[in-house]
Amino acid sequence: MSINLLPWREWERKRLSRAFLVQLAAVAVAAIATVLVSGSQVNAATQRQLARNAVIAEALTTLEGEVARVAALFAERDVLLAEGDAIERMHGSRFLAAYTFSELAATMPARVRYTSVTLADGLFEATGAAESNKGVSALMRNLDRSAWFERLTLKGIEEDGGDGAVTFSLGFSHAPEGTPPSPRARGGNSEAAG
Repeated sequence: MSINLLPWREWERKRLSRAFLVQLAAVAVAAIATVLVSGSQVNAATQRQLARNAVIAEALTTLEGEVARVAALFAERDVLLAEGDAIERMHGSRFLAAYTFSELAATMPARVRYTSVTLADGLFEATGAAESNKGVSALMRNLDRSAWFERLTLKGIEEDGGDGAVTFSLGFSHAPEGTPPSPRARGGNSEAAG
């Protein structure tokens, strides 16, 4: 007996070919579905990140506005502080001349007088007369002890007649700015000439 297997082989070949095509189609559909799902997930992640970026950009814009406002407030504060300092300096120097003359009078010993006091470039030039050299020495000691004056220099001293009277010339400057001398401190500075 002879068995012809050709039709069965043909049929088996077609079945295997169909099964291969079905598997190939299934793999292609799965690949396409994977690509589509992955693409939609990437798009969704991109949209979420873009939304986050927009929120961050908006927050940065708000912060930049706040920084500009704070900088403007600091600039305004600096202007106000400078104005306050200027007012304080003006207020402090308002009585400067009065304190200066008061201290000049407080340091003046008996039998000594100023004939002129000038101020130029922050330096005082004082000329005066005294009954003796002791009076000029007492004046210089008083000025030197004063908290209101510094850098005292004797520019010149000359006899004024035969009775021991002298004329003198002094230079000195204000001490660095600070509080004016108190009346008690000024009272302790004067020294009478002997």
